[in-house]
Amino acid sequence: YIDAGEIIKIPTSQFLSASTKPSDQGIITSLATKINNKYGRQDSDRFGLNWANLIYKNAKYKDPKYLSLVAAIIDTETSFNTQTSETSQQKLFDLTPNFLKSSLWTNRGKDIGCMDITLCKAIKIEEDLGGKNGAENRVYNTITSSNGCIYYGEQYLRKITTDYISKTNGFTQEAINYILSDYVAGEFSSRNAALQQQLNLLTGSDLTLDGDLLIYNPDCSNSEAVSNTENVARFLISQNNLGIFNQDLKIMLLKEK
Repeated sequence: YIDAGEIIKIPTSQFLSASTKPSDQGIITSLATKINNKYGRQDSDRFGLNWANLIYKNAKYKDPKYLSLVAAIIDTETSFNTQTSETSQQKLFDLTPNFLKSSLWTNRGKDIGCMDITLCKAIKIEEDLGGKNGAENRVYNTITSSNGCIYYGEQYLRKITTDYISKTNGFTQEAINYILSDYVAGEFSSRNAALQQQLNLLTGSDLTLDGDLLIYNPDCSNSEAVSNTENVARFLISQNNLGIFNQDLKIMLLKEK
């Protein structure tokens, strides 16, 4: 588990904590020390400090719980880039020419970087923030760096986080559970799973509560195939004469992300 002052539980093997009411530098120092301790390094080793500084710089929310959440994801996904398999994958990615990365990596649904974000999601983030022109190359050129991987991973995490903390009055345990679940399963998966559960109750179906209302291709694009959830929704509409056409239902379900 990783603990951010007050308990935040995330799958990992040890505690990583930040103080509850420290100064900005106090948060960074505390986080750096815990990272170094986790990986058997001296407190003076810049390994922990470098990571802590980058986490703090990129994080939208400076709340220790959120900063520890970012650190927890990096720790769980790639052990702060100390996993041999992860570093080998990143080296291979960097050696691959950019013009081949789309076909060999992005379009196959692969993730990369210290927070293991899917490349197509990182590219969509970059398109939204910096424009579509050259977005792929900007991601490819930076995502394996320590700063780049935190940047794109945190941008995705904050997108999920903002909605939940506004509804739960801050970083409550409930909010953190939802945030983490959606980071792993996809944004709004918890909400979508609740909709699937309602469809099951209304129709007697047995949909898997996976949070995916539609079928997606590995490159994050929407598949033309009809999902089980969409089929059940069509059934509910037809049985109750709701007057919603299939194409209109598809447009509604596309708003799931």
